[in-house]
Amino acid sequence: MAMLDARRLNTTILETASEKEGKLRKIKISHYPADCSIVADECDNNFCATGDQLAPVQEWFLISKCIQSKKRTLQISDVRDVDGNYSFNDHAKAQILSGMFMLNKELAMEIDASLLAHKGVHLNGTSEVRITMSNTTNGLMTPLGLWEIEKEFSDGGYTNPFLIGSTEVFNWKKALGIASVNTTLGQDFAKLGDSNMYYDTVLNTVIGVTTGGEYVIAFDPQALKFVTFSENVGMFATDVQPSDLDAMYKRGGTDYSKGVFRDPVTGLVWDFFLNFDKCDGDEGSFTWWMRLKWDIFYPRIESCNGQGVNGIFLYRTCPVVIPVCPTGDTPSPAIANRTFTWTPPNVYPLMVANMVVGGITVNNINTNAATLAALVAIMNDAYGLNIFSQSASNIIYSGHTAITGNINSGDITITFA
Repeated sequence: MAMLDARRLNTTILETASEKEGKLRKIKISHYPADCSIVADECDNNFCATGDQLAPVQEWFLISKCIQSKKRTLQISDVRDVDGNYSFNDHAKAQILSGMFMLNKELAMEIDASLLAHKGVHLNGTSEVRITMSNTTNGLMTPLGLWEIEKEFSDGGYTNPFLIGSTEVFNWKKALGIASVNTTLGQDFAKLGDSNMYYDTVLNTVIGVTTGGEYVIAFDPQALKFVTFSENVGMFATDVQPSDLDAMYKRGGTDYSKGVFRDPVTGLVWDFFLNFDKCDGDEGSFTWWMRLKWDIFYPRIESCNGQGVNGIFLYRTCPVVIPVCPTGDTPSPAIANRTFTWTPPNVYPLMVANMVVGGITVNNINTNAATLAALVAIMNDAYGLNIFSQSASNIIYSGHTAITGNINSGDITITFA
């Protein structure tokens, strides 16, 4: 998205209609570089003096990069196995969308790799400058890091910096969402903004080693331009498009399609290819794949800065750290369940008239317990939960506390331990 937004602001490279109708052409730009030696040594007002000739700089670019999906097949017989009113179009769209995430991720990684390969040096000649835009222990915004980037762009004669970063950018955007007038510091963080700031989920993967801090790439939109090219447009496109698989199958006779698919997330237009194989199985199948031809052009931008400065800067952020745990009393340890046991007297059969168990009093039981198992059933019924069970000549249960009680108004004492 950073590339697409910057693309609209770049006025150095202008895309013309010749690159948009399936006919790939080299892009030619002509521009006058910054005149860094225009200041005269003296004021002489000499009409006859010969001036130094200025000529426009001309550069040619040709799209050379490509990302293509693997070929995928939609079997007609598989569509029969799916209940509901799902057409061939619906199945094809679902298959395409299931792969767009990984295609966009691959594109993002290749874009990051290209930016890193073409980065210039900073105004002071170093390859990277350390900044911090957020406090990684408490989440507070630290605008001096952003201001340092904006200051370098201003000092170098660049404008409108675009920032691509990982944790630092994510923290900034989240903190900005809850920012308000700070009554303690007297600064309104809500006015800082996050324009042209993009959170990148793959930058750390592309860079590799981030143990000493992550990175932010900043660039002037005039320093580069992301360009794509579609072959399947105009006279080179078939009437049958990706949304016409139903009509293609019903009409018969047309066994291929060359169209385009517009990614609903990025808006990029991918060339879409489809072939129908009527000899595959009993009913045939659709085989499809997509392709995106793209490139990033890096025109020369002379801005009277030192050699190596090109409007693409790499900044290193501070390492992300975990806040120190607070000191204090350790919470009480959890008490695990244990088994409690009571051995009742061997007085069977036992007429149980009433019972108190675990603080619960039950009268008018009037049930004869002929065995220990019968007494266990009476106790569970009186307690209201089936927690008691027999173990040999004992009654046991699992819990945290010892239950007490009695049978027949204290004739028999219940004491679990």
